[in-house]
Amino acid sequence: MKRIAVIAGDGIGPEVVREAVRVLRHLQQTKGLELQFVDFDWGAEKFLRDGITLPPDALEMLLDAEEFFRDFDFPDSPVGPAERRELLGDMKWGVFTTIARVAANPKLNLSGLVKRLEEIAGFKPLWGILNKHFIERGHILRCYRIAGDAQEVVNEIRYTHLPKLRKGMRQEQDRLERFLRFIHRPGGDPVIAGELEDFVRGGLDLSSRMNELETLHAELDAELGGLFLRLLEYNDDFEALQKLEASSDNFTKAELAELRPLMGLYGDEVEKRLPPGAANTEYLGWRQMYWGRRRTEASYGTVEYTVADRAYTRYGLLLDEILDGARG
Repeated sequence: MKRIAVIAGDGIGPEVVREAVRVLRHLQQTKGLELQFVDFDWGAEKFLRDGITLPPDALEMLLDAEEFFRDFDFPDSPVGPAERRELLGDMKWGVFTTIARVAANPKLNLSGLVKRLEEIAGFKPLWGILNKHFIERGHILRCYRIAGDAQEVVNEIRYTHLPKLRKGMRQEQDRLERFLRFIHRPGGDPVIAGELEDFVRGGLDLSSRMNELETLHAELDAELGGLFLRLLEYNDDFEALQKLEASSDNFTKAELAELRPLMGLYGDEVEKRLPPGAANTEYLGWRQMYWGRRRTEASYGTVEYTVADRAYTRYGLLLDEILDGARG
């Protein structure tokens, strides 16, 4: 069955179209044509009467198929096929139809249109997730990546280069022993042989050099291990801070003023986590006991429990840092 759009238009258009439809209906009855007539109230009279040139049903018809939108022409259309093709451009058809349907809503002004499109696209929630988990946490993630690269180098030294050096050292040790046996052979001067041995052993102290390399490697490995632990602690601080901000009503103003810097909002240094003059064992011990009590009073798994537990742990870490500094 063929669908025929019936658009009366303006001026003498209604009379002409009416007669054309009458002829087509006659042919439909006498020739058995399968025709379906769909009337569209478009044109200047529609605009003068309702203030709308392209009503919603017409828009839906245009948006029914991409080919129809690109090529269909009709009288008094505010936008012709060529302009519609230019308007569509390279945009995905599904995206374009979504925007067009929202933009056609007469109840939305420009700001309302933008807000509705943002809601449909989900950009603000997506931005919130990206900002929360990647952008704000970017410095921690970058440190993880750099520390991970450094750990790969240290592991390569441990499992590839140090074994090769040990093997080479054993070979050098064997050559040294053969040389020493040669200079101590019978008939030689034992004094000169002893001096040569001391000189060679001093210049080729292979064991000492190997021990220095292994010690340096162990120190680097320990430093990286400590760095990874600190990064984990910073990450836990960040997560607790996010939960704190999302549920700030569960804490007093004084607690918020204490917790935000404690969780590293203003910096990772001890002085930036604590109030002025509070970097001492008495203050840290007192506040750790307070948040330990708050953790005990809160239900496990709640924001209050998580934040209190993190505050208790962070005060403990700061206390260890200050005590280590005092012993050092």
